Amino acid sequence: MIMALVSTKVCSKPFSLPGITAKTECSVITQPVSHSKTPFRTAVPLSYSEEKRKSNLKSNIFRRFRREQLFSAWVGLFASIRDEGGVMQILSRASYAAFAAFGLFWGTWGALLPALRSQASLSDAQFGIVLLFIGIGALPAMLLSGRAVDRWGVQVAGVMLISLAVTATIVGTTAHTFVSASISMLLLGVASGASDVAINSLAGLAEQQTGGRIITRSHGVFSLFVVIGSLVAGAARSVDLSPLTVFFCTAVVILILGTSVARLARTSTATSDGVSRQASVPPSDLLHHSW
Repeated sequence: MIMALVSTKVCSKPFSLPGITAKTECSVITQPVSHSKTPFRTAVPLSYSEEKRKSNLKSNIFRRFRREQLFSAWVGLFASIRDEGGVMQILSRASYAAFAAFGLFWGTWGALLPALRSQASLSDAQFGIVLLFIGIGALPAMLLSGRAVDRWGVQVAGVMLISLAVTATIVGTTAHTFVSASISMLLLGVASGASDVAINSLAGLAEQQTGGRIITRSHGVFSLFVVIGSLVAGAARSVDLSPLTVFFCTAVVILILGTSVARLARTSTATSDGVSRQASVPPSDLLHHSW
């Protein structure tokens, strides 16, 4: 509360007659006046500032998580999760190698597709029918591949990738007519569909055992090697290498990666079984054998 003195000048004009001038009388009246001081800016409630601070904190955490997720997806090939027995690390590497081989094939395939069409002298209609055989072969192969993984384990992924490498060579060798191109695309669809299911089963098992984002990283590796495969195949075609030569070189790399996947998956299965058998031995037997 603020007190102030306000002065007011009051003047009165008296009654006057014609010919007679009257004098005007003025007086000054001083009186105290009180008023409230209003601030220029209203204070922000504490609850509002606290809520805004928490909202900014959540937003920063979300942006940081998205950056880490994107980074880990692209460098997942070189990341591994360690554990005492090495089973988790082996499965992670096997998954990354499998998706690298799969991405390398499809990157090469996409870059060589126009050359394959010219090699077989296909029209637009014939080319569409030939590509349809990939889906026709992939659908039943996916069903059978899932049953094969359930029966023989995730090491089937390596075998499927080896078959994909062989099919790549067959496509580059035999796709010279409409009939041969259709048959080779049918075999390609079988190998591709079976490999797709097998490597995703491998990545799912690795993520289940490690608790990490193996599937996300593996698909990041796939995208990375699709780009690498297409760039390498395009560079090879620019120096006049035949589609068969490019397919053969790609098949060699896929064959090496597929063999590594089969070996790693088999090793992880054997190690996991050994750990399970050791965990199932009663403590009394372990004590007896230790003496």
